[in-house]
Amino acid sequence: MHSAVTTQFDQHGTQKQSSQDF
Repeated sequence: MHSAVTTQFDQHGTQKQSSQDF
């Protein structure tokens, strides 16, 4: 099982981190 962490920025420039497990 691999875990991928993606960082995204919304319209206000707020940093968001989401963890996805495969």
